[in-house]
Amino acid sequence: MLTNTDTPPQFGCVVGNSDRAKDIGRTLELLLKFPVICELTDCKQSKLPQNGQIEILFMPYIGTNQRQFINTIDPKRIKTIAVYDVPDDMQASQMLKQGFDGVFYFDEPLDAIARGIRMMLEGELWYKRHLISQYIVQNEHLRRKAESASQFPQLQANFSRRELEVLALLAQGVKNIDISDALFISKHTVKSHVSRIFKKLEVNTRAEAAAWAINHQFILTNYAL
Repeated sequence: MLTNTDTPPQFGCVVGNSDRAKDIGRTLELLLKFPVICELTDCKQSKLPQNGQIEILFMPYIGTNQRQFINTIDPKRIKTIAVYDVPDDMQASQMLKQGFDGVFYFDEPLDAIARGIRMMLEGELWYKRHLISQYIVQNEHLRRKAESASQFPQLQANFSRRELEVLALLAQGVKNIDISDALFISKHTVKSHVSRIFKKLEVNTRAEAAAWAINHQFILTNYAL
């Protein structure tokens, strides 16, 4: 493991110096092709390398204002953020609303964490699917049909039909492999569509894309599974 004085161009971070944090750090080191900085006591900018891309950042659950924990870091530097030691589904739902890429419960075994890391590094969210479904329903109901929404003509102009199909499934928390099966396209093609959707929406994560859909009261009933 690196110390936080090293400045690799690409690295992972684990915040915390507990045994749990160290176990997660060791798991990351086994899975990643880049260095891991562990045992940070906080996420203040001064404690992190000033340069380089943070491929994945693990932080302990500290409460509903979790985002304040990292508000001094340039968000463009962080590709994926996960929260560990989340106590229950209610708090996991709060993390989803705040736009984190995944959560791990306090009793989650390391093999499950390893699976989650792999999925998040492929651009997937790591939440129980029913939490994502509840999130969509609770956030003022994406409107019944995109065709009836005032934004739909603009959406049609900016997105291809296939991109709208992918966005509708992505907003429901459907994983790339399941989108691939549902639309009869390759996983590589799904990744290409997701990348273009992110660019057009000017977002960086699947959680942000889902939040965009919710905030714009947008649902593509005709395109969903």
